[in-house]
Amino acid sequence: MNNMNKRFMKDALWLSNAGSHSDVVVSTRIRFARNIKNTFFSNRLDSAIAKKLLNQIHDALVSITHKEFTWIDLQDIQPLTRQALFERHLISRELIERERPSALAVNENETLALMVNEEDHIRLQSFAPGFNVDEAFKSLDMMDSKLAQVLEYAFDPVLGFLTACPTNVGTGLRVSAMLHLPAMVITKELNKLFRAMQDLRMTVRGLHGEGTEVLGNLFQISNQATLGRSEPEIIEQLRSVVNAVCDYEQKARKRLLETQRIRLEDTVYRAHAMIQTARVLTTQEAMELLSRVRLGIALGWIPSVSYEKINTLFVQCQPAHIQIRANKRLEVDERDEFRAAFLRQMFIL
Repeated sequence: MNNMNKRFMKDALWLSNAGSHSDVVVSTRIRFARNIKNTFFSNRLDSAIAKKLLNQIHDALVSITHKEFTWIDLQDIQPLTRQALFERHLISRELIERERPSALAVNENETLALMVNEEDHIRLQSFAPGFNVDEAFKSLDMMDSKLAQVLEYAFDPVLGFLTACPTNVGTGLRVSAMLHLPAMVITKELNKLFRAMQDLRMTVRGLHGEGTEVLGNLFQISNQATLGRSEPEIIEQLRSVVNAVCDYEQKARKRLLETQRIRLEDTVYRAHAMIQTARVLTTQEAMELLSRVRLGIALGWIPSVSYEKINTLFVQCQPAHIQIRANKRLEVDERDEFRAAFLRQMFIL
């Protein structure tokens, strides 16, 4: 197993249960969209200029961080490795499929990462466990300020930071939280949430962001636009929304305990038993079982398992991670068998 693949066997710091609201909020992510002055946006760059831009950003990053980041040229790695980076939320679907030169820079514990030549020249991301928006923003803002000392950003004094997509113009800030909402799914209250988010100009997406399916009852909530709004305003809105959604989820769990306790217990304990005994599990089945166990942890029914373990397994049971762990490419049926065996082992430990 090469050094790159060994990275995927490690647990990212943002998957721990150190943040607040960790019974509902899995992680917080904050992103800045930035572009270099007097340079076409990424979708207008030819390969030669895109490569030159990569080198410019690489040299700037090294000059301010002294090689604290691993630089990964995405054209030099296998498709399976790119998929694993996507499963870890370090790169987007667009970067998986992009043919022009692009890269990822990521620090050791995966709390800071830069996508280079995605929709924008730089997508600077910060991750934190649980709901810890202040910590995530502080580290992101610090890195952004350092980069601004060595790179000249495209900036308009009226509009703010210039970005490829109009919704990001202004601060270029996207603040999001990944929430585990099993009770709201069971009680069918998600439609209310979606309508409320639209009214607030917030978006609700699946596990891996825009255009991806919902797995494990995990949802990403983020701001929809940045123009005309300050960074503190965007952050405070997300804080208010996430606190409200956490409260709704807690109340939904309480109602289920009052009205469907036996069925809820059966759902949780059956899932716990299935993970320990199943011989074949698809990704979707594994995510659903892990979701039910995570709910059981929150309700105090499965104290032997931690949020951190479940959060980690949400990532580790994904298709690319399973194949990297097996150290070979697997057909779908083989992946499902390997996934079941892996989860059985993890719940014995």
